[in-house]
Amino acid sequence: MENSVLSDPRIRPRSLTLLLVDEDQVENLIKLVGTFRSEYDGALLLCCNLSQALAEEVQQRIREASELSLRNVERSISLSPGKLYWLNTDLNYGINATEQIYRLNPNAASAPNLLNHLKRNFPQRSRVLLLGETFLKRLAKSSYLTDIKLSLLTTAEIAQQNPLLSEKLASHFSIEVYDDPSSLAVAANTPIPRMNRRIERRGSADSEAFRQIMNLLEVHKNVDFSLYKETSLLDRIDQRMHRQGLLDLADYGQRLRVDSVELDALYAHLFVGMTSFFRDTESFLELYHYLEEYLSQKPIKSLRIWSAGCSTGAEAYSVALICDRLRRSSEPDLTAEVIGTDLNPKAIELATEGKFTLAQLAKIPSEFLPEKLIEATQPVDLCEEVNTAVRFQQHNLLGYEPLGQFDLILCRNVFIYLSTQTQSQVLVNFHEALNTGGILMLGRSESVGERGHYFVAKSERAKIYRALQLSPSS
Repeated sequence: MENSVLSDPRIRPRSLTLLLVDEDQVENLIKLVGTFRSEYDGALLLCCNLSQALAEEVQQRIREASELSLRNVERSISLSPGKLYWLNTDLNYGINATEQIYRLNPNAASAPNLLNHLKRNFPQRSRVLLLGETFLKRLAKSSYLTDIKLSLLTTAEIAQQNPLLSEKLASHFSIEVYDDPSSLAVAANTPIPRMNRRIERRGSADSEAFRQIMNLLEVHKNVDFSLYKETSLLDRIDQRMHRQGLLDLADYGQRLRVDSVELDALYAHLFVGMTSFFRDTESFLELYHYLEEYLSQKPIKSLRIWSAGCSTGAEAYSVALICDRLRRSSEPDLTAEVIGTDLNPKAIELATEGKFTLAQLAKIPSEFLPEKLIEATQPVDLCEEVNTAVRFQQHNLLGYEPLGQFDLILCRNVFIYLSTQTQSQVLVNFHEALNTGGILMLGRSESVGERGHYFVAKSERAKIYRALQLSPSS
């Protein structure tokens, strides 16, 4: 039964959530909308990339699964809390400051235009739930009229389907990645915080609360957070606050003092990494060919490789697969060892298990896949299929605990979280850990910066560098 107060059109929705759903995510959509109760005080705007016949079937299933009422938007209507609004993806919609949604001309894809309206009119009350790679591509290619960042919630599986597009979206949205659809549903039901924090906008009380949270983490986790960018830390803290339904930083700090489980969850969230196999495939192909060249000049056919900030291990296994292919194609006597390190113990645990879904493995080019996996139909234990030795250990990249000498170090999409001074010191440490002529590979948006005299670029596009031998005066 519809809640009589919430269905009153004079009551404005507390939040506006735009759901963007592909056909292959329909089952997750049905489960998601089924979690919303009739007292929900927000409005859901639903864009589904479906055929007409399937759209009618999905609408009927939504009506059966959800306590929220469903309305088709065929003309201008005022949004009310406790309702689901079905948008035609072939039409172009706008929404004004009084929560009235209306059709625009000419007809075009509705999602990008709606997002510009939501960013302009409701920056503190709007968010996006993304379920599908089609919409991921569409949003990444869209133009945005303001630099305001809405929250964009999605699952790890979708974010990892196209990491480059996910990275591009990060300049327009504050992206929150959840392990599975169930976790995403919990977040979708959590109230949206009313303020959009940034460290430079804080008053002295909030700045002090931020420092106290950092001190608490440093004492309990023995990590020096002064080496990281404050804005990156703050974004991650805000995401955890959002999930807990808290609006005030001081209140969240008080919660952390008495809740060790949430303190552990925040610590893990600060270091959560987005990773995938052969992330930016062209860069890994360049790395393969450069390793061929590197080995051709090396009398002893061996490689010692460090994947620094490896998260759950996809990058480490990717370079191990490259070594396997080198062994099959041109270097049958090659011996290789890959060491993956990360500060997050949970990530190391998952990496060591080495179990991956077929969706995660789909990004691996077929020429690098072990023959047994080319036609695999079940989740794979990659530890059993990779011939190159791969091991993982917890390690603080910023503390510089020496791990020995290496021929190749990969540290991709880690520097974006570090201060410029910290990046510079890490690069010095990497140079010391690399054999002369050894290889460093960074992320697409990263560079060696002021340490350019330590390295020479072999590929600016792939961010592959060769370590130089420094003179004693350097």
